Order: sequence, then structure tokens, then C-alpha cells
Amino acid sequence: MFEGACVGGPLDGQQAVSRCPDGLLVADKPAGVCWLYDWRDGRFQVREEEPRQLDTDRAVSAALSDGWDVIALPQGVPDGGT
Repeated sequence: MFEGACVGGPLDGQQAVSRCPDGLLVADKPAGVCWLYDWRDGRFQVREEEPRQLDTDRAVSAALSDGWDVIALPQGVPDGGT
């Protein structure tokens, strides 16, 4: 398990847990966007502040991989202005 603070993006300052060593793909399915959080130095660092378009095929591939955990953007968390 990988547990640490999120830096940047919509989860900035929140604690997250991943079962996977590469990090988290955080999806906002209703808005059709996502953010990648790389696991580095004991924390999850957002790769890009601006959300990217959610590609469901790639999200499924990430979920089935051993490297990435895929989670839904928690309710009540700002979606980055999308």
C-alpha cells in the first residue's frame, strides 16, 4: 500500500491510498476528465494541473494494470473548474 498526501489538482492536501506503485488516475466521469497523480517521494504529485479528457479505454487499461490505481473523484471535491 502507498499512502500519502496529494499535491496539486483537485485532491491537493488530501490523503490518498493506492495499491499500485505508479500512482493514481483520478476520474471525474460526469465531467469527462481525469488527473494523473504520480507516486513520488512518499506523496502523490499531480502530473498536470489542468485535467485531461477522460479516455475510458485507457482508464480501463490502467485499472487492469499493476501500476495504476483508478479512483473516482470524491463527491464534494472541486473539479478544477471544468
